[in-house]
Amino acid sequence: MVEKSTDEKFMKAVLYTGPSEYSYSATTKTIPTPGPGQLLIKVECVPINPSDTYYLAGQYHGTYAYPIVPGGEGSGTVIASGGGIYAWSFVGKRVTFTRQMERPGQFTKDGTYAEYVVTNATNCITLDASCSFEQGANGVVNPLTALGLMERARVLKAQAIVQTGAASQLGRMVIKLARESKIPLINIVRRDEQVNLLQGDKYKQEYVLNSEKEGFQEELQSLCKKLNATVVFECVSGPVVGVIMNAIPPKSTLISYGNLSEQKMSGINTFKLIGLEIKIEGFLLPYWLKEKSTWALLGIMKASKPLLEEVQIYKEYGFHQIKEAVEEYKANMSKGKILLRPSLTE
Repeated sequence: MVEKSTDEKFMKAVLYTGPSEYSYSATTKTIPTPGPGQLLIKVECVPINPSDTYYLAGQYHGTYAYPIVPGGEGSGTVIASGGGIYAWSFVGKRVTFTRQMERPGQFTKDGTYAEYVVTNATNCITLDASCSFEQGANGVVNPLTALGLMERARVLKAQAIVQTGAASQLGRMVIKLARESKIPLINIVRRDEQVNLLQGDKYKQEYVLNSEKEGFQEELQSLCKKLNATVVFECVSGPVVGVIMNAIPPKSTLISYGNLSEQKMSGINTFKLIGLEIKIEGFLLPYWLKEKSTWALLGIMKASKPLLEEVQIYKEYGFHQIKEAVEEYKANMSKGKILLRPSLTE
């Protein structure tokens, strides 16, 4: 059990101080104290994910308790427990973890872009000896989003799935899960080298389309009809959404979970949407996790472990370089993950 010290110590952290406003501070946030069932984690590294860039750009509407620490996941070592047998079992162990869950639209609890983080023990999984801190830092958002999307596809009784952003790390995790479920994928990418990657020896994908090539819509429509692809995992947004909506069969569902193009959905034929009973729905990981029981969360976290082999690291920065790191990530997403480290922070 950790007792709160009267001599509070400050920690290094990224601060979100207002809509689209963020910076670094070493003298604002103090080291937090875990409560019952919670853990205090000394952070090793944290990734920048698309969801983090949306957060920092002010795209998530809701109630914020400024200044608040952003960041959705990370890796580190558990140094204290706030009490409880399950929480106590993590002390001294290397873990991957996610921030504390909140009600939809509420942002009052600090995230992971800090030197120390408190989160619930159920939001953590231990790292195997063979798993690095760098891999572990990416052990929640992408793997669990892939698992959540596939769960939704099974609920919708998908016979085949269309996915955009297929060459991304999350897209490659979906490929692994779809193969295990024996569900055919139509993979959409934006460059020829990504086509070659997914059709190569490692992924062996039969259906890979370049959305920038002439005849893309016709080929996509033909494949959707052939495979009866009635579920779409969509993370790019922009005009490609309209193209996909015109290609998928009646009574299909498009699940939007990202906005990599930073553009609004466009080109959607309203009459096809209505007349063919096509649906658009959103997926946000914290909302999906919030619906799960404690035991379900434990199972989900364990199921994410085999997906970590898809993690690739591109560059590392300190917290004081947060703005440079975000711009680098947005300009080079396909090159791999960018990590932030307290140990690299000046």
